[in-house]
Amino acid sequence: MNCQLQNYDELVKRNSRIDDTLQSLIRKFRHNKKKILISLGLLNAGHADSVINQEEINAGDTVRVRSKAEIKSTLEKNGKIRGCSFLKEMYEDCGKEFKVYKKLEYFWDESRRKMLRTNNIYLLDDSYCTGKSAYLKPCNRNCFLFWHKNWLVKVVPGVRTTTNIKLKV
Repeated sequence: MNCQLQNYDELVKRNSRIDDTLQSLIRKFRHNKKKILISLGLLNAGHADSVINQEEINAGDTVRVRSKAEIKSTLEKNGKIRGCSFLKEMYEDCGKEFKVYKKLEYFWDESRRKMLRTNNIYLLDDSYCTGKSAYLKPCNRNCFLFWHKNWLVKVVPGVRTTTNIKLKV
């Protein structure tokens, strides 16, 4: 069975020429900006290479999303970790617990029109993109958000983590 989005050209109403041109310009701008930042040494690519969370996470496990401060410490200057963007709307899920739907191995990249392999990316139940941060208009697709392993902590039943303990003074 194919993914519905592989045939998205047939599913959607065509954008106007202006919308297509604007989206193309935005993509080119971001690509060139990244190249310039790398050449100037302002993009810290090595910062996100270390994996904070060494514990294996599997489908069905319960995980807690790290705090806003912990996540910010893993991000490069462009708000990504190894190419995985942390969207502003994802901060709403910080500190919450979710069940892991699956570890993402491959996904269809619509802009490049090809299947891409991922590394350390997870999909969580009840964690969807609201579409508020779409380029030109709000999006109603409710796609899964991509969660990097460094942003998640596996919750072991019966074991309390130090971030959950509140000390009385």
